Amino acid sequence: MREHDLDATKNRSANLQAGTGQPAGLNSAHLIFMTGLRAAIVCLFAGLLSSTAAPLEFARDIRPLLSDAFYNCHGPDAKARKASLRLDDRPAAHNAGVLTDGEMLLRLTTTDPDKRMPPPESNRTLTGEQRAKLAQWLRAGAATIGSQTSTAKWCTTC
Repeated sequence: MREHDLDATKNRSANLQAGTGQPAGLNSAHLIFMTGLRAAIVCLFAGLLSSTAAPLEFARDIRPLLSDAFYNCHGPDAKARKASLRLDDRPAAHNAGVLTDGEMLLRLTTTDPDKRMPPPESNRTLTGEQRAKLAQWLRAGAATIGSQTSTAKWCTTC
C-alpha cells in the first residue's frame, strides 16, 4: 500500500468508535432510534403500497365487516334492530342516507364511546385497519367501489 492509502485507513479508523465500527459521536441510543426510524419508514411505505395496490372490493373487503360488526344490530331481525336502520339491505341503507351523509363515517372514526360504532357493549370490535377500509369505502361513495358492488348480494346471511 502506498503511504497515502495507509494514512487514509488510519484516519478512517480513528473516526470510528472503538469496537463498534460506527462513526465517532454516535451513542447506542441514537443508533437504536435511527434503526427504529428506518424500520418505521419501510413499514409505512410498504403499507401505502399495499393499500394502493388492490382497490377495495365490496364482496371481499366490506360486506364481511358490515356482517360481523353491524348486522347484529342493523340487520334482518326487526326485533334486534337498533335505530330502525338496516345495513344488510342495500336499498334500505341508501334510502336512510347513513352511508353517504357522513353519519356512519363519524360513528366509525369518533373516539367518543357514546357515539362510536359498533358500541363497546356490543362486544363486536373493528381493528384500525378495518375501520380505515370502511372509511375509505364510505368516502368513495359507499357501494360505488368496483363493478361487483352492483351485482354482489349485499347480505349473504339474509
